[in-house]
Order: sequence, then C-alpha cells, then structure tokens
Amino acid sequence: MSGQQPEQFHERRKGMRTRFVTRVFLTLPEEQEQLEGDLQDISLFGMYVGTRRQVAIASVCSIRIVITAENSRLILDDLQGQVVRQDEQGLGIRFAARLEWYVLFNIYTHFGKGRRVQNAVVQAEQPDVEAN
Repeated sequence: MSGQQPEQFHERRKGMRTRFVTRVFLTLPEEQEQLEGDLQDISLFGMYVGTRRQVAIASVCSIRIVITAENSRLILDDLQGQVVRQDEQGLGIRFAARLEWYVLFNIYTHFGKGRRVQNAVVQAEQPDVEAN
C-alpha cells in the first residue's frame, strides 16, 4: 500500500441524535402550505422528518411535534427551523435555536410507553443538519 491516507469522513453533526418516531406538522409560510410527516430522529440542533413531499432547501418553517402516549398527548409548537437537506425519504431541518425540550425525548424513550416511539439512541452515522 502506498503512503496515501484513506479518505476521511467528516462528520458535521455536533451532538447525539435520538431516534424518536412521532407525528410532525410543518408550516411553510413562504409557500403558504402545511405538510405532515413522521419525525425519525431529533437532536438539540435539528431533526429528520420522513415525508415524500418536495420542499426547497433554505425554506423556513414553523414546527409542531405531537407526542402521543397511551393516555395523553404532548404538543411542542412554536418551534422555528429551516430545511437544510432533502432526500427521497424526507427532510433535514435545522432549528433556529437549540431545542429546549430535547432531554424530554431521551427520558421518554428510556421510560415511556408511547405507541409510536422506537426505543433507541443513535450516534452520528449519516450527515445531518449542521448548527451555526
């Protein structure tokens, strides 16, 4: 083998993300539309939403996350973000500010009994949203 170094993978994610599946509603004021998707994972800085809808990169959005448990529901709204990535399965969204409620997702996946939660915390494996 020559003295060349293997190509390095540069991870942009600055924190851990939590796999958490629940319903998400995005309002895109510039396009005057709303769309629904399934939250796939979330971090302090952003989230990945499963949807087949096409949305322009850099689109600003208002976010509403609905966490449904067996006997109750928790709604996080008034979150702001921007679409920073899109692929065939969904959208990468960067939050305008750190997600204050992130710890809730970790607690809920560890102790919760929600119907739609997948109990797993995953390390950075794929490119994700990047914090400024």
